[in-house]
Amino acid sequence: MIGIVLALALVRPWGMRLPGALVAFCVWVGSGFLVSILPFAVISTLLDVGGDPQGGGGDGTTLPVWQGVLVQFSFLGMGLGLAVAVPAYLRHRWPEAFTGRVGDGVRAVPPWAAVVGAAVGLASLYWVVGGTVGIAHPAERNTHWYVLEAVSGFWALAGSAAIWAVARARPARLPRWSSAGSGRAPCSPGAAGSCPSHCT
Repeated sequence: MIGIVLALALVRPWGMRLPGALVAFCVWVGSGFLVSILPFAVISTLLDVGGDPQGGGGDGTTLPVWQGVLVQFSFLGMGLGLAVAVPAYLRHRWPEAFTGRVGDGVRAVPPWAAVVGAAVGLASLYWVVGGTVGIAHPAERNTHWYVLEAVSGFWALAGSAAIWAVARARPARLPRWSSAGSGRAPCSPGAAGSCPSHCT
C-alpha cells in the first residue's frame, strides 16, 4: 500500500503538497532497495534463463524459470519506475538542490562516512574474490550470491566516493547532482545546505 501511494505521489500534483521529510524518507528507502538492485536483477535473470546450475540454492525448491523471470521483471519494472520518477519529482520540487557545484554551500557530510562506505564495499569485494573470513557457511555460496555481493560492493564504493567528493568539495567543478545521484539523496531532511527549505 505504501508503495502504491508513493508511486502516485511521485506523478500526481497532490504529491507536491505532502510533507517533504516523509516523501524523502520513503523515496530513499524504496530507491535504496529497488534501484540499487537493478544490475543484480538483470544478471540473475540472464543466469536463470541460461540454466546456470550454480544459480539456484541447490536444495530442489527453486522456482520454475518462468516464475523467476516474472518476479525479476516485476522488480526491474519497479526499480526503473523509481529511477525515472524520483529524479523528476525531486528536480521539480527542490530545483535548488540540483544546481551549482560540489564546493558550493555548507558541507554537511562527515568525511568518516566515506570511510565506512569504503570498508563495507571492500569487504564485499573481498568475499567476491573468494575470501571466507566472516562467512558462516562459505561452501553454500552460489553464483547469485557472488553477483549480489559484487553489486553491493560496487554501490558501497560508489556511495563512498560521492560522500568523499561532497565532504572534501573535490573535484570542485563537479556538478552537485552527479554526486547526489551516486550515493546521496539531493535533499536530506535536516541536512544544512542540501535543500533551501529543509525538505518542507
